[in-house]
Amino acid sequence: MTQPAQPAENPKGNFQVRSMVAKELPAETTYPLGEDEYKTLRDGVSSDAKSGLYFCLGLFFSALVGLFSLYENADWPTFWAHQRGILLVLFGILLVIVAASVTGCCICLRLLMREDSPCSRLKMRIERHFNDSSAGGQS
Repeated sequence: MTQPAQPAENPKGNFQVRSMVAKELPAETTYPLGEDEYKTLRDGVSSDAKSGLYFCLGLFFSALVGLFSLYENADWPTFWAHQRGILLVLFGILLVIVAASVTGCCICLRLLMREDSPCSRLKMRIERHFNDSSAGGQS
């Protein structure tokens, strides 16, 4: 009887599992992430500010289309001859909507660009953790 073939010596750090060779992973620095921190990173900066921005942009472009169509479709000679004010009221309402939506866009952009959001603070803390650990490992 012959003896079964002995597996060849594996280099240090490798081991064999059935027919697959797996290499040992190098030591890595990790950051323990809690559930609340995960949710903060998942949601990003602020989903409320993003949805508000999209809402204001939608209002802005809708009001612009309304202004353009009202201007193009108005019967101006009849308006000036009879001096009916409903056309001016509609223009005023659309102009107020345009102004309010531009203001809302500015406010939402300011909220999105602020540096002191929970997400940005968490990202800075994680980055500081990895920078400190890599600086400690190099010395």
